[in-house]
Amino acid sequence: MGLGISQADPKDTVNLIANLAEDNGHVRPQMKANYNSGGWYLQDHYTTNQGMEIWGFSPWAGYPTNSWNYIIYQEHSLGNLNPEHGGSPANMTTYINLLNVRTRLKGPNAVNIMYQTWSRGYGSFYPYMGIQTPDQMNTELRNNYYKKGVEFQCRVAPVGECLKLVNWNSSYYNPDTIHMNAKGQLFVVFVLYTTIYMEQPQTNWNFSRVKSILGVTDQDIQNAVSISNTATYHLFHSQDFNRDGMVNPDDLGDFVTEYFSVNPGFVCDYNKDGQLNPDDLGDFITDYYAF
Repeated sequence: MGLGISQADPKDTVNLIANLAEDNGHVRPQMKANYNSGGWYLQDHYTTNQGMEIWGFSPWAGYPTNSWNYIIYQEHSLGNLNPEHGGSPANMTTYINLLNVRTRLKGPNAVNIMYQTWSRGYGSFYPYMGIQTPDQMNTELRNNYYKKGVEFQCRVAPVGECLKLVNWNSSYYNPDTIHMNAKGQLFVVFVLYTTIYMEQPQTNWNFSRVKSILGVTDQDIQNAVSISNTATYHLFHSQDFNRDGMVNPDDLGDFVTEYFSVNPGFVCDYNKDGQLNPDDLGDFITDYYAF
């Protein structure tokens, strides 16, 4: 069940994920997104009449208890920025907690997933509230989503990292340089699939329905598989600190540099215990050399 997926979703991501799963050996999952126009905030999903669909009204009235295994939370792309840049990570936490109370009525054992949104592309958006570049925006979003991952002890789907890997190339965006086009939506489908199933798509898979619905080429799919698998590599190899799809000396050096910086990012909470302490440094180094 997806909360926060909006008009930015041009071709119904949840059904694309279900098609991909079914076409490659899984029982077709029941998937539902609570769509709110314009990319509303999680607060709006909780407080508006449209959000009330979640609590048992049409069209979800028939969903029984225990029917939801995963709940995907996607905040508005500006909502999880730092407060000095107009965001409120604390507000996101508040409404995830409130939404969790309600969603647990349908899925008491459901697993949360945080859907890391992406930076806006190069264009008229920058500078915005002190943010100068897509990379700066992505860094804030990544750090704050990974902090949520620690707070709620859950996985983070690093969709935004795919756009970083292609340097926010305009060919993946709509003309507004905010929302992704069909080619960019492949990142969303593949990254969310990987984060849910803990299984990365491979180039020899059956992508026929995904290709047909999105109207993309075989080359688009092959490129997206490679990029999304690089972005999700750290889900399987946590020593990949730089999220570049490799474990190499840069990861060790950058982790140590970040850890000892004036304001270390929450990505240094290697043990995912909500604190930055020497255990994180020691365990990262130990695991790095074990790898």
